Amino acid sequence: RFIYLESGALYDVAGKLPYGAVEFLRELFPEAPLQGLETSINRSVDLRNSRMADHVPLFKVSGATEASYLRQLVLEKYGNGQWKQEQSVTYDVLGPYPLRLTPYSGPRRARGSMSVKVIPISQMPAGEIVTAYNTSFINFPNTVVYSTERQTAFSSNSYALAYSLRGQNTSFALETLDKATLPQEPSWNNDSSTVPAQVAKLAQELTQDYPSPYQKMKVLELYLRKNLVYDSRPEPAPEGLDPLEWLLFESRRGTALHFNSTLALMGRAVGVPTRLVTGWVAPGTKREQIIFADMAHAWTEAHFAELGWVQFDASPGGAPQRLG
Repeated sequence: RFIYLESGALYDVAGKLPYGAVEFLRELFPEAPLQGLETSINRSVDLRNSRMADHVPLFKVSGATEASYLRQLVLEKYGNGQWKQEQSVTYDVLGPYPLRLTPYSGPRRARGSMSVKVIPISQMPAGEIVTAYNTSFINFPNTVVYSTERQTAFSSNSYALAYSLRGQNTSFALETLDKATLPQEPSWNNDSSTVPAQVAKLAQELTQDYPSPYQKMKVLELYLRKNLVYDSRPEPAPEGLDPLEWLLFESRRGTALHFNSTLALMGRAVGVPTRLVTGWVAPGTKREQIIFADMAHAWTEAHFAELGWVQFDASPGGAPQRLG
């Protein structure tokens, strides 16, 4: 019934435990559906639990004509191998279906909208639902709340009915990215106090010749892609050693969660606000496709003043290429 995904999230195939919820909730809610679930419930992912899950069908998706990241959980606080959510981030949009949203507008190149239908195969868990980047519309069977900051939506009930959403396929000109500056206001997303000293030192050495924040992130992303090996069942870090240090200086093998956690923390070490996003990757197709448990993924987002959140992926080859 319970499986750990490559994204590090705990998934209840029976749909009764909130997506990504910490393990003790299994004891608190062994059977009963979680009607009226609070959005402040504690959710986390643990690098030591990350492994490719079995090929279990979870839901279907139609309309993802391009290889797409389908987001579900955004986490901002890292410490000793675990990501958790910053509790001060609020869900600021409440509404009945359909929920119409205002996507971030900046100097983006819109490649067109992406209308996606999510079709549960079995009961899906309460908590964050599957959405897309820059979502503008959600037609969900129950009332949902939406976080503009995280671009995620939350349902307090488990569900088995299909729903639809609309996201945007966007890109930026390279010149725009190179000129992007960092936000001036302090944020929990640039807290570098939990970055292991060795990891911070390596990040600073690798990026010292690159003035642009975007260039720094790309250098770090490329370094991790070229120097680490994807492993669907990596050996976990020994007790007492941070998984980031274990990955970079010992095993050099890991999953998407390991690679992108490392990228996020290395980015913070050189002053770039970052966060971790977990969800799913859907290869582009005009046909309806099944999303299996082994298609779970994690990636990094970095915050730039003029652009908002920009996606990076340090997984070797990137998830869409890894899935073909």
